[in-house]
Amino acid sequence: LVERGQSFFFYEMDVWFIRSPLRMLQRMEADFLCSSHQWNPLEYNIGFYAAIASQSTINYFRDCLDIIEQNPLAHDQKIMHAIADDNTSALNNRKIADHFDCEWCGHKNVSFPATNVTHPMRVDLIDPHVVVASMYPVPTEQTVAIHVLADQPLQGPH
Repeated sequence: LVERGQSFFFYEMDVWFIRSPLRMLQRMEADFLCSSHQWNPLEYNIGFYAAIASQSTINYFRDCLDIIEQNPLAHDQKIMHAIADDNTSALNNRKIADHFDCEWCGHKNVSFPATNVTHPMRVDLIDPHVVVASMYPVPTEQTVAIHVLADQPLQGPH
């Protein structure tokens, strides 16, 4: 979609909306906005995210898809998180590290080099109490959506 100039908002079918996310999305300043886990707010949850069409997001999704194609058993959420971190590092002029034998990425045998970020994107995480992603979600007055999680990520397409 971003290659066709279309910004978009994605959510999985198990996200329940309490109110419209439109106001939050209209105020979006980052190129990529992603939900996080309620009890680990620095951990991305790709069950709910939005992207602004730009060269930055085109490169981001292309990099993610390339790595996922090379490592089909890797957890896509971890890959998207790692590549978003590479973009943030490039934007802040920090060294981008390779991802070798990356147990953090979901499989100990998954390795890939740091991405060559030529157009760093601005990344922002949604407050974990606005989009509540958890096995045991605790909504608040500011909650827009709830994403009830399983105890383990999917390990394949079925």
